[in-house]
Amino acid sequence: MPVKAESSSPSYGFTIVRHSLKSKNFFCCDQIDFDKWYRLLKKFCIQTDFASNYELQEQLGKGNFATVFKTKSKKEGNLYAVKVIESQGLTKSVKLRV
Repeated sequence: MPVKAESSSPSYGFTIVRHSLKSKNFFCCDQIDFDKWYRLLKKFCIQTDFASNYELQEQLGKGNFATVFKTKSKKEGNLYAVKVIESQGLTKSVKLRV
């Protein structure tokens, strides 16, 4: 979601929140840059609206640090496999590689 900068010139931005405790605002000079950042970050960040867009159907598998679920898109009805990673069990060196 675009975040408005405090300056009077138009800008596009986003906020990154970590563990619901820390946040930082980032700003781009135009909509094109914002869209590029959004597409890239979307691949690596947690969607806070996941439950409103997808429905978990069944557990497909479970490992030491993650569980895989069969998931259905509420909008299109497509089926996906979603891996939920439990970061509490990861060591610092493993977290850096993820």
